[in-house]
Amino acid sequence: MGDGHAGQTDGEVSGTAIECPIDHAEITYDLLPDQPLPGPWAETPAGTITLGLDEDLDRASMNALDAMVALLGSRYGMTAQQA
Repeated sequence: MGDGHAGQTDGEVSGTAIECPIDHAEITYDLLPDQPLPGPWAETPAGTITLGLDEDLDRASMNALDAMVALLGSRYGMTAQQA
């Protein structure tokens, strides 16, 4: 939380974003135990966000990307290559 982006392309994968401050945010967490994703994710008015956690930023980025591929497969029946 706290890494605000005013605009961003291709998630964190390409590294292109316009950073911006976050002055105020209201966040609600729900635990959903039967979800098919391998890690934390969020639903926002703009869409679904998958998160990657690791001490190594490259591994964290891959974790988030793998989770998004899993989400697209689960929701829309896409293969990893299609996602």
